[in-house]
Amino acid sequence: MKHVFCLLLLLGLSIPCQAYWVEATGDAKIVNGDSSKAREIAIQNALRMALLQNGGNFQASQVVSNGNLTTQALELSAAANVKTVELLNEQKDGERLIVTIKVDLQANDAQSCSNDGLKAAILIPQTLLYDRSQLRYGRLEKLPSVLSQHLAAMLKKNSAFSFPLTLAEKQVDIPTPTAAGLRIPTIVSEMTDSQYLLLPELLDISVAPATSAPLGLWQHDPLRQFQLRLTLYHGISGEILWQHDYATNAAWEFDKTAMVNPTSSEFWQSAYGENISAVLQQSVTDIDQVLNCRPLLAQIIARDNSRVILNIGRQNGVKKGDKFKIAMQYNVNDQLNRPHALATATPVTVTIDQTSETTATALINGEHAALNIQVNDIALKK
Repeated sequence: MKHVFCLLLLLGLSIPCQAYWVEATGDAKIVNGDSSKAREIAIQNALRMALLQNGGNFQASQVVSNGNLTTQALELSAAANVKTVELLNEQKDGERLIVTIKVDLQANDAQSCSNDGLKAAILIPQTLLYDRSQLRYGRLEKLPSVLSQHLAAMLKKNSAFSFPLTLAEKQVDIPTPTAAGLRIPTIVSEMTDSQYLLLPELLDISVAPATSAPLGLWQHDPLRQFQLRLTLYHGISGEILWQHDYATNAAWEFDKTAMVNPTSSEFWQSAYGENISAVLQQSVTDIDQVLNCRPLLAQIIARDNSRVILNIGRQNGVKKGDKFKIAMQYNVNDQLNRPHALATATPVTVTIDQTSETTATALINGEHAALNIQVNDIALKK
């Protein structure tokens, strides 16, 4: 049946889809009286909430209010399509605009895939910022650490395929090119029992000067940039699985000489903080798209006769009785003497008999099945 299904896809035959309507609410701060911009952001936030809660995504959509097209929604990658978004209601609450939308989600069976039901641990170190002088405006010295903490919180709350391990006070500097014989993402993952390393880099948080009329009768808040690069490294091979740059900007609503605390609700409820939150939320959706359908690779971290310990546990979703296949791992060097991890499948399987939060103990099936199985070999759930 599986081969028939794949053949149908190759022939381009239609796959049944299931459509359903959901409602969602989003809000945004009104900055400089710009209700249109606030409405756009609020609709985007409501769409993200609808998609995160229903496992869907969209590629293109139209927003309709009272039969009139009001805006074109942003394009997102997806496991389901949004055909129509209806703006049901909007109201002002002080400086905030609240919208309620109705979303027509259409799940395509061809886009779904089964996964092993496990969640990967993603290590998030302190955000790198190469031009630290940009922190002076607003006294944002804590922002690199706080940004990593907020990214981790978003991942913990909304990710379907991962959970964060946070080292917000520690930097991980990846050499470019990576030094011969050294795979820093691999070393970090081995030290923390994580399957991936997510490296955030702040590329730009500069501030443009405020603008005013010739007679100084009015003045706009200065515009502050936010450009973030996220790079996802595989914990075993050390290779880059995914990299994406995000960019936004918003009015900086604080006084020029103000000392702004990036841990405060005042910062995160400002237009600039809300735009950062929207970027981080989108990044979680993007990372889930990368991890969806990708099997979780655990590693053997210890062995005692017929018993092995894996570097995944209850946090990852491992349960007693789960069975894993074993693949033998070895490294080969390329012409620049850089190591590359390879794996060879084996007939060996193990069965989980004990679990902790971060590790699991398993029994090797068969008396002479695993003479060559050793530490660092790979385990995949059956």
